[in-house]
Amino acid sequence: MGRLNKTLVKQWHRSPSLLLPIQGLVRRLLNGYVVCQVYTHLIFLPSRLIQETYTQIFMTRRNLVTCFHEPFGDAFYFGPERISPAWLRWPADQIDKTGRAHYTYDYVLQTILDAIKVGQAILWFLSSLLTARNYYQEPSKRVFLKDMSYHIIPPSHSPNATAPSLQHLSNPRDPPNPTLLPTSLLNTFQFIFLIRRPSASMPSLYRCFIPPLSEKTGEHTLDPTELGYRETRLLFDYLSPPALRPAISATSIRSSHGVQDALPILIDADDLLAHPEFILRSVCARLNFPYSSSMLSWSTPEDHVHAESLFKKYAGYHEDALNSTGLRSRTADRQATGRDAKTRAEEDQEWTERYGSEAASEIRSAVDLCREDYEYLRGFRIKPEDGEDGDID
Repeated sequence: MGRLNKTLVKQWHRSPSLLLPIQGLVRRLLNGYVVCQVYTHLIFLPSRLIQETYTQIFMTRRNLVTCFHEPFGDAFYFGPERISPAWLRWPADQIDKTGRAHYTYDYVLQTILDAIKVGQAILWFLSSLLTARNYYQEPSKRVFLKDMSYHIIPPSHSPNATAPSLQHLSNPRDPPNPTLLPTSLLNTFQFIFLIRRPSASMPSLYRCFIPPLSEKTGEHTLDPTELGYRETRLLFDYLSPPALRPAISATSIRSSHGVQDALPILIDADDLLAHPEFILRSVCARLNFPYSSSMLSWSTPEDHVHAESLFKKYAGYHEDALNSTGLRSRTADRQATGRDAKTRAEEDQEWTERYGSEAASEIRSAVDLCREDYEYLRGFRIKPEDGEDGDID
C-alpha cells in the first residue's frame, strides 16, 4: 500500500495533465467521502438502554463518522474465544449460520484497525500531494464503536485476562486492567459511557425474551451475567484518575469543570431524553467534534437503510430504535406530572399486569442487582442544565 501510494504521487507530480482531476478528487476526499484522520471513540453501555438511539445520533454524521455496532459482541457470542454463557444454549449449527464463528477478538480488532489504517494512508496521501495544500484542512473523520461493557470483560472479572488471540499485543510491563484487551491498546481509545435507570432498562430488555420479539431474537432467558452495570462500573473506575474516585462527590464534580473533564464522559439516558441538545453539545465539546442540530433527527430513507444495515445482526433487539425518527422535546405536562417517577410498589404492579407475577419477580431481581452500580455511576454523569426537555420521537 505504502509503495503504491508513493508511486502514484510521483506520477501525478510529473504529469500536469493529471493535476486538474486530482484537485477535484482531493476536494471530494476532504469533504468527507473517505477517512482522512481517525479518532477512535468507544461508547460503552450496560445492557438494553436507549443505546441504538445514541448510535443513530452519530450515524447522522456519516460524512464525519464511521460507526461499528457492537463489534466485540461477535467474538463474545460466536467466535472460538466466546465467553458468553449464552453460547451453551445455542447449537453449533446455529452459531455457524451467523457467519461469525471464526471471529476472534483479534479478528474484530483488525477490522477496526483496517478502518483506521485507511484513514492514516489517505492522510499521508493528501499531505504528500503538493498541489493539494491549498485544499487541505484538518480532517475530522472519526471511528465510533458502540458496544457493551461485558463484551470485553470476562464474567470472572479477573484482571489482566487478555484474550488468547490478543496475547501477541500484550506487554508484561503493562499494568493490569479489567478487560480482555491489552492495556496499551485499551488506553488508545476515548470512552463514552451511557447508563439508564435499571427500572427502565430491565423491563425493556425482558421484552426481547418473550413473544413477539423472542421470535426474532431467538432468546428466552434474562441472563443476570449480561446486565452490564457491574462491568460498566469496573471499566469506568479503571479509566478514572484514582485521585478523583471513589471519594469525590457528585456535588464537587458538578461544581468543577476541571474535575468533570478529567473523568470519562458519562451520560444518563434520562438526561439525554430530557435535555438532548445540552447533552449532545457537551459531549461534542469534550470530543472536539462539531455539533449540529441535524444529529437530533434521523428520519430520511438513507438514515433508515444505514441503521438497518448496522442493526440487522441482532434482530429483534432494535425494533424501537428502527421505528424512531429522532429526539424531540418533552412536553411541560409530562415533566410536571413526573410520568417516569414511580414507587417500587407501582413498578411491581405495572410489571405484574404486563408480564405476570413470575416475570415481575425476575425483573425486580435484575433491577435490584444493578441499582447500586447505577447510582454510583450516576454521580459522575454530565449534569444537564434546567430548561430544555426531550424525548424519543
